[in-house]
Amino acid sequence: MTKLHIPADDFQLGDLVHLADGRMVEIRAIERGDKGLIVVNPGAPDRLEGRVWERVTITRKEAT
Repeated sequence: MTKLHIPADDFQLGDLVHLADGRMVEIRAIERGDKGLIVVNPGAPDRLEGRVWERVTITRKEAT
């Protein structure tokens, strides 16, 4: 697994997003909206919302 600091627009399904409190959220679904809005796991308790240009730390499984 590789730890990366990327813009949210580069999210991929399966990425683990690192939260400020130390938790991680796995990306299972991605929706994009108006004005750069991005929503991860819409409708789920671990839903995240932000803008595509925001940079975040993720862990990504390496391609096999």
